[in-house]
Amino acid sequence: MKKILFCLMTFTMCFSFLSACKANNDYEYIEYEDGIKIISVSEKLKNTDHLTLPDEIKGKKVLALGENAFYNAKFLKVTLSSNIKEIEKSAFEHCGLLKNVELNEGLEYIGKHAFSNCYSLQSVEIPFSTITIDDYAFYRCYSLFDLRFPDYKTIGEVVNKVSEMPKLKYIGDYAFFKCNLGAGGF
Repeated sequence: MKKILFCLMTFTMCFSFLSACKANNDYEYIEYEDGIKIISVSEKLKNTDHLTLPDEIKGKKVLALGENAFYNAKFLKVTLSSNIKEIEKSAFEHCGLLKNVELNEGLEYIGKHAFSNCYSLQSVEIPFSTITIDDYAFYRCYSLFDLRFPDYKTIGEVVNKVSEMPKLKYIGDYAFFKCNLGAGGF
């Protein structure tokens, strides 16, 4: 009897999770009360040159990009929508062709390994709203030579003045390790 009850409970929990996951033709996502988290993208979109993420899906704001959501995609450029607050762990990891990312003002969190191993990534501007750039966020982005923070001209200035930046509270270990940021690099 215990085994049957356990199996029924397990099935119910799995079914509940799966019903929370939804999909349209291009995105698989989880719908929350306050918005949407994209958890994967169609193969068609993974192979597009320029991905512009939507502001909304089915009338709800896209607020987060889930773990591994775009892993190993073939994008050359990505433009985030204005509502995204969080890029989770490894969201764009191993997007080896990605050259440019346009991060939105309003973005607060860049997760661990979010852009790790994006070997072709050349240019990123970190929005003023960013609170956390987690460990290894841009690790092994060998081509990253143009990293900009609002109101700061060099990486050294950012490191020396993190305490003065109104929102940025944490730059994680090895966040920019093995990037081509020159003498002022991490």
